[in-house]
Amino acid sequence: MTAINIIVRETDVSIITDSKAGMPANIGHDFNAAKVIPIPHMRVAVATRGKLSALGNVASTIATHAFDYESARAFMAAHYSTLGIDDTEVVVAGWSEEGPAAFIISKANTDGKIEDIERGVLVTPVVEHSVFDAFAADPVGKMIDLVRHQAENNSVVGGFTNVCTIGPDSILTYTADVLDNLGMKPPCAVAA
Repeated sequence: MTAINIIVRETDVSIITDSKAGMPANIGHDFNAAKVIPIPHMRVAVATRGKLSALGNVASTIATHAFDYESARAFMAAHYSTLGIDDTEVVVAGWSEEGPAAFIISKANTDGKIEDIERGVLVTPVVEHSVFDAFAADPVGKMIDLVRHQAENNSVVGGFTNVCTIGPDSILTYTADVLDNLGMKPPCAVAA
């Protein structure tokens, strides 16, 4: 399970993920992979939970059929069920006509319908109330603690904590923390 956490603030919206991915147990090993693709000219970013190949497919489909946040939302609302990705949860965050916005859609959790993420936070996988409350009270300050907690309690969450923040004029993507480098050297910008 991928950790996908969303912070929708008045000034920006962020998608915070882990990077741990894996092959089926009988084939291979765990590795690190980006789970968010920013689309800067649209001022949106796409994250998925499911097969890793779905991320690129969903991002390129949105980039092909939409031109901003509103049209990406409308496209996914109308076509999610026809894309053959019922096993994939899709999160799109971006700059809408009304400011920062995000939505989630999946067959399993939203019955294939768009669920808007209002100002505040979304945390998946779910954590205890005390951890969620601490994060919700200070999402930027407690972001690393939240993802570390998710990694400690879910063996499929790990690698690096990656952040993609969309503002009115820019998208910033960076690695915020090393959870478990899976045998890889951390980027030079990350303090080990």
